[in-house]
Amino acid sequence: MKDPSNNNRFEILFLIFIIFSNSIWCQGVTSSQIGGQILDNSGQTVIGAVIKLEHLPSGTIYGTVSNAEGRYLLQGLRVGGPYKLNANLMGMSESVKDNIYTALGVTTIVDFTMKEEEFQLKEIVVSESRTGIFSSSRTGATSNFSSTIINALPSIGARSINSITKYDPHGNGSSFGAQDSRLNNFTIDGSVFNNGFGLGSESQAGGRTGSTAISLDAIEQIQLNVAPYDVRQSGFVGSGINAITKSGNNQFSGTAFYAFRDPTTTGKRAAENFISVPNFDEKIYGISLAGPIIKNKLFFFLNGEFQIRTEPATTFVAEGSALQGTKTRVLKSDLDSLRSFLKNKFNYETGEYEAYNADTKSEKFLLRLDYNLNTNNKVSLRYTHHNSSSDQLISNSTSAGAGNRRSRIDAMSFQNSGYTVGDNTRSIVAELNSNFNKKFYNNIIAGSDYQNEDRLYSQTIFPTIDI
Repeated sequence: MKDPSNNNRFEILFLIFIIFSNSIWCQGVTSSQIGGQILDNSGQTVIGAVIKLEHLPSGTIYGTVSNAEGRYLLQGLRVGGPYKLNANLMGMSESVKDNIYTALGVTTIVDFTMKEEEFQLKEIVVSESRTGIFSSSRTGATSNFSSTIINALPSIGARSINSITKYDPHGNGSSFGAQDSRLNNFTIDGSVFNNGFGLGSESQAGGRTGSTAISLDAIEQIQLNVAPYDVRQSGFVGSGINAITKSGNNQFSGTAFYAFRDPTTTGKRAAENFISVPNFDEKIYGISLAGPIIKNKLFFFLNGEFQIRTEPATTFVAEGSALQGTKTRVLKSDLDSLRSFLKNKFNYETGEYEAYNADTKSEKFLLRLDYNLNTNNKVSLRYTHHNSSSDQLISNSTSAGAGNRRSRIDAMSFQNSGYTVGDNTRSIVAELNSNFNKKFYNNIIAGSDYQNEDRLYSQTIFPTIDI
């Protein structure tokens, strides 16, 4: 007769395995790798060569040794570069390769040929700029966008990551593989950063107000996966979009920008056709600072960005109005009469019913710290703070049997019948990259994300009147 407790223990162990498996598979990729093979002049493998890798801007050091096949692999590397790579072995001359750059989630292949010391050759220096795009370690349909590409591509409005990912041939920036954008999985620094409610113009956090929770200026690299063969990347049908934020290094640096849009920057003529441009105004400005706190040890990166946009809430006007716009069947006299009645009877202000604006505001801050504990352990900590709001017309939902309340050919609504969407995000992520005995690599990411999409009202809530 079987012991039922054995079955219970098996079920508990299986459940623990599933829980931890899911937490690992939902994790995004945050680092890069460098690997290769070391041979001697005769083409034989070089065993036990000491590999030293230095990230020159920050002085971060990584190390390992070549195995029985002469191969080496350095994982958990800071993305970008430049890197300098040294290979040393007693009895053989030192080999050096520099100007190496890495890409997010990609293994950059750097091979060595070492010569015996008896040749009395000086140090060998070979420039290396390969990014491993055609590496055998790179599998699946993937696109990488470096900080150089991100800075070169134009982006307006919310300056979202979609303005970069739209250059991937598998989609339009938000939809990939002919799938809805809500089926993507978006991570920043390995932490899930999706639009939790699923509405709005963006699939990432902040999308409910047409904004983004992290400035494009704070992004170091973006990796877009449509069909990756990587067990670390899952939880999506359309695409997995991984992004990492910038880090500080041993040099102090800073950036600042200001951008604006209004009718004077918009074309009003297409061939012989004149186009009516509605009045709008948008201003975006930001600043970034980075540098060392302790040289070669502790670094910081700080970013802030602010967006203010004002645009017409509706272009419809009432029948009998002297204003230009799309005429409705609703009489101006009826609207004026109703507004006067509500003011006199209930002291309720309806607001305007035409020619009023909708405002969108966004404030985002980011702080990242990187600490080199030692050669084998690196820690990073990132905090994101985002507040945004966007004015909306009255709800047009038909769930209660109503609907059709918004301004249209046969309907109009007052300004104060609308509401304001708030999309506020708080996110903190900590990451530890460790190497054990130069053979094993471990990556631990722990994060907490908070999103609040409360509705805000400028006045006391008043019963809705449908006519």
